[in-house]
Amino acid sequence: MAARNRLYIPNLEEFFNDFFQLIQQCSNCIQENSNGRLAEFLGRRLEEYQRSLRVMYGRLRDFRNNTPDLLNDFEQILDVVSRILKGTWNYFIAMILATSPENNALCTTVNHGLVG
Repeated sequence: MAARNRLYIPNLEEFFNDFFQLIQQCSNCIQENSNGRLAEFLGRRLEEYQRSLRVMYGRLRDFRNNTPDLLNDFEQILDVVSRILKGTWNYFIAMILATSPENNALCTTVNHGLVG
């Protein structure tokens, strides 16, 4: 019975080290105006971490209902991840729109040689 109530997360330190490196990469991508494909890749990776964090949060909430400080910390982390993810996706969309040939064609003047 006690084993069933245990919360086991392998390599927790490695998970958070990689997570914080990814946060830094997302920030650098946006600040350095990297290409949109890198933003897409980082955004997808960040979504995976967000899902994992939500699972951890849910398990902690169910397992340790008496630790409001820890749950509050997780809520803040999830909020930050959501904001960074939104910024990364907004950057990706802006880069795609800026480099899309379809969008460039919308603003192109074509002379047909007809007068009048």
